[in-house]
Amino acid sequence: LKKTLNIGVEATLWDKLSATIDVFNETRSGIYEIPYANVAAYTGFNLPYLNTGKVDNKGFEAALIYNNQANEFKYFITGTATFARNKIMEKSETAQPSDRLYERGFAIGQVKGLVFDGFYQASDFEANGNLKQGVTTSSYAQVRPGDLKFKDLDGNGVINEYDRAPWGYNSVPEITLGFNMGFNYKGFDFSAFVQGVMNRTISMLGAAYNYTHPFVNNNNISAFSNNAWTPETAATATSPRLSTLANLNNNVGADFWFRNGNFFKLRSIELGYTIPQTGVLKMVGAIRVFANGTNLFVSNMIDGLEPENLSMGYPVTKVVDFGFNVKF
Repeated sequence: LKKTLNIGVEATLWDKLSATIDVFNETRSGIYEIPYANVAAYTGFNLPYLNTGKVDNKGFEAALIYNNQANEFKYFITGTATFARNKIMEKSETAQPSDRLYERGFAIGQVKGLVFDGFYQASDFEANGNLKQGVTTSSYAQVRPGDLKFKDLDGNGVINEYDRAPWGYNSVPEITLGFNMGFNYKGFDFSAFVQGVMNRTISMLGAAYNYTHPFVNNNNISAFSNNAWTPETAATATSPRLSTLANLNNNVGADFWFRNGNFFKLRSIELGYTIPQTGVLKMVGAIRVFANGTNLFVSNMIDGLEPENLSMGYPVTKVVDFGFNVKF
């Protein structure tokens, strides 16, 4: 069942400025799901699907277009913006010891993870390699000095999935922005397009694993590990100890690996000039020379990686072209 409220406005002012705004509020209920909240999965019952889920969505889309001319100078400016936010209102879930662990009350795909609390230090261990009494242990793997250490949010002395907490947003941006502008003047033409996204959280695990986990599975070492933990860098280290073996404790979802995925990009820019058709050029037709570029600027590189494609391990190639067009 879907209930939607849409309010849209379109306007044109002075024959130069046009605007479109659409605000929406949509509630979807009766979403198909397994009723875990009614019967716990450990009972072994095969539960039927029920229409019990409910999600609220709200946001807006807006566009502004301005065109004007001053003598021979013609120009335009276009701006677009979208905002969309959702929230799970009802969802069947197994009982959790803390509200922060439920999906209900958060956005779909809300990022959650353990809370980074520094690195295990040599002083946390006995001479035989065992953790000292009172130091939190990890349920994911046996830890050593230089491994990630996490906050024990439920206070039971063991780090596990019940110590997760929400962080940031999810991988799909809530806000998308676009800005396009250009002009024409005495044969010259110019255009540029900038795009940005906001309210986005990404993880350095997964696509960027080869970049952040050197030597494991013969991965190359990268700038990410330039200040890896060693006994000498224990007080200033910014990444875990180096090892050729995978360590589940250091590979579990945690805010240590989460990053602000916002960025602004200069997608494209172009400058051209159309040569006047005088003299012998009248026999040839229009000739336009130009220079353009793509991906020339990005506002937020994430640990040296491309924010739209972390698996590349290096920035998207900047391209600059020069050329000309001839119309006969």
